[in-house]
Amino acid sequence: MQDEDKAKEQLISELRTLRQRLAESEKDITERKRAEKALEESEERYRVLFEGSTQGILGIDFETKRFVFANPSICQMLGHTENELLDLSVEDIHPKDSLNLVLSELESQSKLASALPCLRKDGTVFFADIAGIFTSIHGRKLAVGFFSDVTERERAQEQIESIARFPNENPDPILRISGDGKLLYANRSSSALLKSLGWKQGETLTGYWWQHALQTLSSGCSKEMELICEDVVYSLMLVPVSDLGYLNIYGRDITERKKLEEKFREQADFLQTLFDTIPNPIFHKDAKGRYTGCNRAFLEFTGRPMEEILGKTVYDMGPKDIADKYEEKDRELIEHPGKQQYEWKAQNALGEVREVIFDKATLLDARAAVSGLIAVISDITERKRAENETNTQRDTLGKIFESAPYIMMLVTKDGRVTNINRKGVAFAGTPKEELLGLLCGEVFSCLNSFGSPSCGKTAECPVCQVRTCVMQTFETGQSIYDAEGRMTVRQDSKDIVVEMSISTALIKDKDAEQVLVTIADITERTKQTREIEHLNRLYSVLSRVSQAVVRATSPEKFLEQACRQVVEGGGFLLAWIGRIESMTNAVVPAAFWGGIGEYVQGITVYADSRPEGIGPTGTCIREHRPVVHNDFLHDAKTLPWRDRAAPFGIASAAAFPIERAGRAWGALTIYSDGVDRFGGEDVRLLERVAGDIEFALDNLDREFRRKQTEQKAALLAAIVEYSDDAIIGKNLDGIITSCNTGAEKIYGYTESELLGKPISILLPPGYEDEAPQILGKIKSGQHIERYETVRRKKDGLDIHMSLTVS
Repeated sequence: MQDEDKAKEQLISELRTLRQRLAESEKDITERKRAEKALEESEERYRVLFEGSTQGILGIDFETKRFVFANPSICQMLGHTENELLDLSVEDIHPKDSLNLVLSELESQSKLASALPCLRKDGTVFFADIAGIFTSIHGRKLAVGFFSDVTERERAQEQIESIARFPNENPDPILRISGDGKLLYANRSSSALLKSLGWKQGETLTGYWWQHALQTLSSGCSKEMELICEDVVYSLMLVPVSDLGYLNIYGRDITERKKLEEKFREQADFLQTLFDTIPNPIFHKDAKGRYTGCNRAFLEFTGRPMEEILGKTVYDMGPKDIADKYEEKDRELIEHPGKQQYEWKAQNALGEVREVIFDKATLLDARAAVSGLIAVISDITERKRAENETNTQRDTLGKIFESAPYIMMLVTKDGRVTNINRKGVAFAGTPKEELLGLLCGEVFSCLNSFGSPSCGKTAECPVCQVRTCVMQTFETGQSIYDAEGRMTVRQDSKDIVVEMSISTALIKDKDAEQVLVTIADITERTKQTREIEHLNRLYSVLSRVSQAVVRATSPEKFLEQACRQVVEGGGFLLAWIGRIESMTNAVVPAAFWGGIGEYVQGITVYADSRPEGIGPTGTCIREHRPVVHNDFLHDAKTLPWRDRAAPFGIASAAAFPIERAGRAWGALTIYSDGVDRFGGEDVRLLERVAGDIEFALDNLDREFRRKQTEQKAALLAAIVEYSDDAIIGKNLDGIITSCNTGAEKIYGYTESELLGKPISILLPPGYEDEAPQILGKIKSGQHIERYETVRRKKDGLDIHMSLTVS
């Protein structure tokens, strides 16, 4: 019995021990299951993050450079399956010419490499920002790369830089003024202009130029003005853009062209790593929308410590109007598990509302039920701003391109036009869509493009200034400014010579290079310049002839000198002065000058209306007016001289009558080698030259007559002075004004004793009435000859005299 009790107690003790062990085992199982569940949830969370991340994630064996794991996003980026990637290495996913750079970044354990080229399976290349972390697992050193595709960003950057170079490389000033007078924009080429005007960007304009800008904006019509800035002359085209309320000013430096400067910047930083190593804010929530965790970037973004985030909802984190959207999208994702991406706003630690992209994915528990969500925030504020700026700048540059007052076009290396502005379309007279793809010569209807293989194929094409400038810019990459040239084009079935100023700048695009060609039609300007130069020469001729008038000493030398000054000063072929022969009415050369003097020595010209008199010389004499033949070789009135004139290069002629004392005397005739050489102002100036010749000839005649008169007077004075007869001069009052030596000898008075005395000093008594009688007859115009009378000498002796008085 005692043994049974002892056995029973032992059994009960063992049973208690067994129960205790069973309870401990059950507790361990429960803890293990709880740990397994937590592990499964953690693994699921990281799996969703790994597989659902929009970034490509690639694990690399640091020693072998081979890949050890890859997520779906990197497989999609590279075009490989996961298994294919695990058989590849770093060398297989980067172009060979970039491999050294990639390996260098990897070896240096760089945390971020920007815009590295990556090679897809199909051979195409994309660019990626790669953030790296380096770790060891089981003694194996690994590098984990996080790939963000930035190809579109790089392409946008290239496009922006390409567009930006359009105004920046433009050699001319470009400015923009707002409707309230504020200087909104000025390119680099405007610096000298701004300095001269005293303008500063952002300031409001006043005074003279603002009044013109306001008038242009009000009228809606463009206006061109000129401005002299020290030694630089600008032609300023004021072009209103009425629909946008501003004014563009396009400056054209007539003396020197400058560059246009502006650079657009765009920077988007997509540094992302996992959680604390990923710069993007990342958070996760439970199914009820409560924050269960986040990374360091999210803490920095919100400006809150972790304890103020855990367990909170979106309504605890920001404004209600923003939180409502978060709540709506979170609920939508929980109800429809999977992935979600949308753009919205987020408030950062500074209180700024930022534009962001949310990339979200649901988290599943061990039973595949939705347990929450995880989200990655990408700040796209700068990208949005850059896109808006890019769109605005692209629109602005496009309007500048289209509204420019001169031809602008983009040309490829093979000479094809890819874009042309309104001015170019208007010049070509052909719809824009028909011009694109044509060669330059074909666009402009260059005469050499008609009936020839094409632009650039004829013998004249190598010296085409447009073609030369474009090819030189492609070869050297250097811009060319204000290269002058000419092109013969066909417009309205007429061949027209166009003078042009050409500027070129190289535009580098992602795919190819193009040249921006700016062409200003300077035909009228060149024509005016030549006319001014020509008129200046004519004014010089007028001045030279005037000087010759002053120095003239003989008609023959003066006429030759006048012809010489006309030819040398005016740049003419020949000038001659012809004089009318009264007997034959022929006009014979009195003087000529010029390299074709032989021509005038053999021509026959008359002043009457016979065929040899209806040319310029005879007609001007006969009709007393200037006569011009601006197409000498095709004018019917010049037929008698046409065959003789052609070999001498005579293309136009002008003749000016020379008259003396109101009667025709001759003509000044001038010849030129250019058609239409003599314009209205030319004729007026040369008519003044002919007038100076008339004046000089009259002056020489007067001088000749004056000298003859002086010679006669000197001869008479000598006769009077040395005559033995007494010769006395007196005025009508009988006062002696002169006397000769004979009078002094006869009367015994000296000259000083007689001058100023009355004639009665020589009259004896009884002859006092004789003097008044003689004076009375002289006053009445009578002439007294051999009048016998008596006169008294100084010594009182009377002498008999015979007088002649007139």
